[in-house]
Amino acid sequence: MRLVSHQVGCWRTAIALVGPMGAGKTTLGCIVSRSFRVQSTDTDLALEECLGVRIWQVFAHLGELQFRKWEFQVGACSLAPVNSHGGGIVSLSQCRCRLRRALCVHLDGNPGDIACNVGASCRERPLYRAFDRSLRALRDPMYRSSATASLPRGGLTAPQAACNLLLSVQP
Repeated sequence: MRLVSHQVGCWRTAIALVGPMGAGKTTLGCIVSRSFRVQSTDTDLALEECLGVRIWQVFAHLGELQFRKWEFQVGACSLAPVNSHGGGIVSLSQCRCRLRRALCVHLDGNPGDIACNVGASCRERPLYRAFDRSLRALRDPMYRSSATASLPRGGLTAPQAACNLLLSVQP
């Protein structure tokens, strides 16, 4: 499968990967950054490093809104050419604006694949228990409006999806 481009011929300085939790943003970000021999950042991991606590603890004690504000700051400070963002990055309008400045790729995963990818880590993903059709229906339009392109994951392995992404973003 090829990358479905919303804006043909667009190459920008950074690649931002967005999509639902478990869509493979972190995995693809690592593969893509290795292929280009550049640094990558996972905003969730960077935030955990900065705060010294797990994401689920931030949600539990301070709430999603505070987490999103910090997530925005971490994303804004990242100088990495490849950035993998948390599933809810599109929840704040200022985050969507910032994503539009990058080559923003929406990884579109189906619920079955996402459940497989999340697996045992679901207890550490605060919104996974609530991840249902309503959350997907709420976020999908925001992913699409923020994205330069969409990459359907339907049944593709991470290396196959990364290959499609790499072929589509060559400068």
